[in-house]
Amino acid sequence: MQLRGRAETSYGKDDVDRDAHDSSKVSRRFFTERKRVAVGVIVCCGVVPMVWLLVFMGGTFSGSERPQITPAREVELTRLTLETAAARLKAGLASITYDAVHTVTQVVQPQPWWFCTGKVHHDRLIREARAKVDAPPYDKLSDLGYYSKVAEQQLRHSVPELEAVPLSVERIERWRGPQGGTQGLIDLMEVTKAKQRVFTVAFSDDEATPLRSELANFPAQNDEIWFVLTVYNRAVALQRFLEQMKRFQQEGLEFRICIAGFEGSDGVGSLDEQIQRVQLQRDRVRLHEMPLPFRKTAGLQACLALLAPQDIAFITDVDIKFPPDILDRVRRYVVQGRSVFNPIVFYACPAGSAAGDCVEQGWADGGPGIIAGYAGDLLGVGGYDTETYGEYHGFEDMDLFFRVRSGRHLAVVRKREEGLWHLPHAAAPWRLEREKKYGKSWQEYWDVLSKKCSIALRPL
Repeated sequence: MQLRGRAETSYGKDDVDRDAHDSSKVSRRFFTERKRVAVGVIVCCGVVPMVWLLVFMGGTFSGSERPQITPAREVELTRLTLETAAARLKAGLASITYDAVHTVTQVVQPQPWWFCTGKVHHDRLIREARAKVDAPPYDKLSDLGYYSKVAEQQLRHSVPELEAVPLSVERIERWRGPQGGTQGLIDLMEVTKAKQRVFTVAFSDDEATPLRSELANFPAQNDEIWFVLTVYNRAVALQRFLEQMKRFQQEGLEFRICIAGFEGSDGVGSLDEQIQRVQLQRDRVRLHEMPLPFRKTAGLQACLALLAPQDIAFITDVDIKFPPDILDRVRRYVVQGRSVFNPIVFYACPAGSAAGDCVEQGWADGGPGIIAGYAGDLLGVGGYDTETYGEYHGFEDMDLFFRVRSGRHLAVVRKREEGLWHLPHAAAPWRLEREKKYGKSWQEYWDVLSKKCSIALRPL
């Protein structure tokens, strides 16, 4: 499947404009000067000084020079980390503990300050929440060097058999902590010919106290994942979605599906009949039939309320095309009481798509979209605002994003995920109704929603 040119080039534009330079201007100038010195020494003194100088430079990379991890390597590392953790759990060398902060009956309703600010402000906060993924080598004097050193010490302390085994840092992922600072995961590989195990150390840097770290055991690997979605008059898209689920079933993957269905008039039979035609195991699917009119937030909230607090809700869209290892990715980043996973999708425009259907193209860095988290955690911050968004679609995902952040105990792991596509489609009836009432501009729609603003003055 080939993508059109605009979608192919959007990644480069975003990365170069926003994320090309991780280090400061001072650092870049300093390392540039060191490299100039290196060239002079090489010219004057030959090969031996060159080798010495490269060792001195410590494999320094800055900005766009930093090596990138290939998508295939990311998939491999995620698989190996989960396999290593699962083997330790099975052998009784590790245990899973839960520290959920909220249950469904303990709901914290944040004050929706986001109604009082502008769309440009939202866009900046959401874009800045994007996780950073780094590959080695790292400058030993940088924050990445510091994190790597602590992670290696933590791993050797947690797994004594690795005390004298060479280790290599393979990947560092970083994102904003729930109260600021930095949190993340560091993958370290055991460098031996006999084994290929990858261990992961979770870390938290509040930038005020020494780094905290622990060996990650990925407790979500033992819990049930539910795909959660709403459907109305989307028979073709639903068929495509269910076919993906059937392939996952044939591969032996464990998951469930909750569909909040609004019966439409597309002439293909009931939603239950569509599910039966795909021949999914019936106990995998929970169909919650909803009366018209179509209300997206009410449907999603209804499914969330049907799940147990310890179930993982992967709230998605009927137009999403998933990579084969998507469940592994969810289990890597979702931790009960600690974090939710907010993967960034790629708006694809496959060859043959109608021009009017490809309204958005490239990485959806500015829109929260789909999200995975424990049902108890998502409902614990209020879930979806069904009153405000009612029969209309737009900004309900942003609203949930800020509700999670306002709880100040859940980190949002917001990361671009290769192979996770949003496929194009014609404007749905509910979108046309919203545009008829509020206009086609997102800004016009937000101007209406922002009338709910209620500013509570607070002292510093």
